[in-house]
Amino acid sequence: MRQFGLRQIIPNDIPILDQLHDINIKGRTDIFWPHHHHHWIAKWNHWNDYIVYGEMGQGLLHENSEYMQWYIRRTRRYISRERALSIEVVSLI
Repeated sequence: MRQFGLRQIIPNDIPILDQLHDINIKGRTDIFWPHHHHHWIAKWNHWNDYIVYGEMGQGLLHENSEYMQWYIRRTRRYISRERALSIEVVSLI
């Protein structure tokens, strides 16, 4: 939102769609895919219902703001080759 000059809010959680990404339709003629995915197609067709509106931004985000505290808990702020090869990251694989 900040890239458009709006105040950044904490986004709602999004559904995990791993099961959709794992679908292989090769040879699956027993399923009518538009019907099977009608929910997602309807969302796509009504994209204008999902436009995010917000307040105009007010300067820099401070590290102690609610959004930045949320962001810091969910991301790595610095990425390096050493960090990528660290035991902490490898142990998650």
